[in-house]
Amino acid sequence: MNNIVKLATIVLLTMVSFAVKSQAQTFNETLKYINQKFVCCTKSTATYKGQSVQVTSQGLVTVTGFLKDENRVYNAKFDLLSLYTGKDGKYPIYTTGNHLSFDDKPAHAFTFVFKTVEEAESVKKAFIHLQTLCKKNRESFDN
Repeated sequence: MNNIVKLATIVLLTMVSFAVKSQAQTFNETLKYINQKFVCCTKSTATYKGQSVQVTSQGLVTVTGFLKDENRVYNAKFDLLSLYTGKDGKYPIYTTGNHLSFDDKPAHAFTFVFKTVEEAESVKKAFIHLQTLCKKNRESFDN
């Protein structure tokens, strides 16, 4: 009987730990993850290096980078909830190899280069998750 209780306790604790780990990340946790990836994993080009990402709870994004050839800080700004979906229906946050792009209007995209395809893909998924959180937040203020 004592072994059954121990086994049941182990199974229950295992199930609880998996349930906790599988919960979606919060807005701040997701943004922290994105920033960590931008610092460690964006590929510095001859002219540009990504430094940080700021996102408001309403979905306004500012990516700060450094333009080496002009020796100045550059801010790329766009609205995560108003990205452009073209006639082809392509989702406006996408990867092409190790490039992560955001279409903010016809014939214009913000593109960031990561060291690997996997890093670009994981940041894309994090931005899509963040977009979902921002939509929920924006909708809660619209009511």
